[in-house]
Amino acid sequence: MVNISSKEENENKNTYLRYTSGINTRHAIACGLTADLAGIIAAITVGYWFFG
Repeated sequence: MVNISSKEENENKNTYLRYTSGINTRHAIACGLTADLAGIIAAITVGYWFFG
């Protein structure tokens, strides 16, 4: 196992946090709502398919 100095470790953490904190919440909300809508449409379709 390679020993990473604390400076390199902090730089890696800072890089990770910089890239992950830049994620826009608006896109996550839109993605979640789209997935919910797809699930609702799939549930209605399967319901009609089984009981229609």
